[in-house]
Amino acid sequence: MLIGCADLPIYKRRREGSSSCNSDVDGGLHLHALLAVPPVSRLKSETVEEHFARNDALYRRGGGIAAIDVRPICSSDIEKVTRYAFKAVRDGKIGLDAGVLILPRTVTELSR
Repeated sequence: MLIGCADLPIYKRRREGSSSCNSDVDGGLHLHALLAVPPVSRLKSETVEEHFARNDALYRRGGGIAAIDVRPICSSDIEKVTRYAFKAVRDGKIGLDAGVLILPRTVTELSR
């Protein structure tokens, strides 16, 4: 299950001599998401991080996604990470209906 929230950029001063990445695409709009993977999944012999690294081109095809950063979350950090992921909605910068993505969309889309 994936629960994501759109976020807006914040201004960060670039250090002199740093390379200019394409952070201005779509005004810097990006998505924070929490991905819940059951202990036994279709990934079988690889971790979620390994899966996304191996399939990077597949997930980014079409050019709309600049980068995907996947990291495990310790159970003690779930509340902190969730607050961070939903900060744009929490702070009223993006509406709940416009800014939140939940997959699968219905219970029938869950594998049995």
